[in-house]
Amino acid sequence: MRARAAEGGKNTIEYRLFLPALGNRMIWVIDRSTIIEDAEGNSVAVGAIVDISLRKSSDSQLREFIDQTPTAQFVFDGDEILSVNPAAVEMVVAESAIELSKRQLWSFLAPIPGGW
Repeated sequence: MRARAAEGGKNTIEYRLFLPALGNRMIWVIDRSTIIEDAEGNSVAVGAIVDISLRKSSDSQLREFIDQTPTAQFVFDGDEILSVNPAAVEMVVAESAIELSKRQLWSFLAPIPGGW
């Protein structure tokens, strides 16, 4: 905790919690906190933990749908490819989604005769 406080102390992590008091339920949470030092110099986490179980379930269902669709799907940020589905891997004749994620999106564009 002291090392995180020295680095600015911001944490964001997702994990599952086991809740025996609620019938052994498992939930997904996102934990966002900042590590600060109190008046005595102790490291203390200040933040919030939010139940994201419904979002995780929706994300999982969407991922399953995208993976099963025959249409190539690319998720990108600028030129960086973040995610692709199996149809995209097949379309560009790549070895794997990991291989595609190492390429820039523009590398798939064919030059236009005479330029843009």
